[in-house]
Amino acid sequence: MGEDDWITPERRENIRDALALLSLQFSGGGGEDIANYVDVVACENPTRPFEDILLRLFVGTLDLAQFLVLMRYDELAIPAVDTLTELGRIFAEPAEE
Repeated sequence: MGEDDWITPERRENIRDALALLSLQFSGGGGEDIANYVDVVACENPTRPFEDILLRLFVGTLDLAQFLVLMRYDELAIPAVDTLTELGRIFAEPAEE
């Protein structure tokens, strides 16, 4: 997949943080666990503005989503556009009857 070409040290850290958030979701961790994790990240970076921490988590989440779509392509040969179209159908507004 050539992941080493686009994963800078900063991106790697952002993706690890996003992966930790996603792991909390799948381990039964609720909103409180996620809020606690964000607090931990903020405490580990006391000089960084909180908005920057949230932005990095957001960017890491987008990068993680991109990587998962690309993994699906590599493993199942499903093009990214097909994955995104399928997700669009799943999350589309329900049709009014």
